[in-house]
Amino acid sequence: MRSSLLLVALLCGCGGRPAPLDREGDGGHATDGRVQTDGGTLAAYCSGGAKMTVNGAGSAATTSGRALWPNLYCEAANVAFAGSGTPQRVIVNWQAPASPEPVAPFKLDLTDLPAGWTVRLYVGCSPSETGCTPDETIETGFTGALVVEGSMLDYYVTVCLEMNEDPLHPFHVLHSARLWAEGVYAPYPFD
Repeated sequence: MRSSLLLVALLCGCGGRPAPLDREGDGGHATDGRVQTDGGTLAAYCSGGAKMTVNGAGSAATTSGRALWPNLYCEAANVAFAGSGTPQRVIVNWQAPASPEPVAPFKLDLTDLPAGWTVRLYVGCSPSETGCTPDETIETGFTGALVVEGSMLDYYVTVCLEMNEDPLHPFHVLHSARLWAEGVYAPYPFD
């Protein structure tokens, strides 16, 4: 079954065209020049071990990743953050539109996504989990960057994200968030 899934994945191809990674002088690490942020407090936040600050409460974070099987899109993955300062997981989801070429490796500027791309935050769980209805789904208000390396069904994802709600249109659960993790392994679970 694994070989047939891999064949379908290779034939599918995926796309849009986000910024390619600039590997000159980066030392092979996502934080060495590839995660460009506002140059201020978010840049300082996105270093060291994985962490999360949600609605003002910060803590170290544990992370897990999962590549998602192509459905209406071709390349997609989730990175879940959990921390002692927050009662619920926060999941970062990215999806690339269908295209004849694979997209990874790439870097997404979260304030200016390419046409057809989506980045979402799910609170509690991801719709890709059986029986899940997220407590909240957020698709706006992001700054930062997302770096994805590897290939379809086997990614390494670096997240440097800040989200602030619009005071005129507040969210119900998540009002602000900062998320940082480097190189989270996100394989497709062949089970």
